[in-house]
Amino acid sequence: MRGQVGHDHTKSRRSIALCLNPAIQSFDPQRVLGDTVCWLRDQTHEFFARASDGGATLWRLSVSSTAPWKDFGGDMLVEWGGALRWLLPRAPVDAEALRAWAAGEGGHASLYRGPDKSSGAFHPLPPVMLGLHQRL
Repeated sequence: MRGQVGHDHTKSRRSIALCLNPAIQSFDPQRVLGDTVCWLRDQTHEFFARASDGGATLWRLSVSSTAPWKDFGGDMLVEWGGALRWLLPRAPVDAEALRAWAAGEGGHASLYRGPDKSSGAFHPLPPVMLGLHQRL
């Protein structure tokens, strides 16, 4: 394989792993985890139902999976081993402080749902990226 241009070693390792472990080939998350997979994927879990109330605010925090727990004064649903956190605050949250925390933990915070969108839905871009974005 040495010298081949464009060879995907990751794909080769995955193929070898599948050959060595037939159980991996038949892994079906929905069968193993039940409806939990659908509840999260389709956002039909009770957590998201509460977030759908007219006056509720829902934040999506994408951070490093090793980011420490932080109490923002609300309920949190955690996915992807801690890298994706959904926040349903009990009271209005300081968007700037929330986004600063997320950025400090290697990620960003997006306002997913909420009656007050004055802080903007998306995490502000850093100056260099904003400049590139504006020139597109």
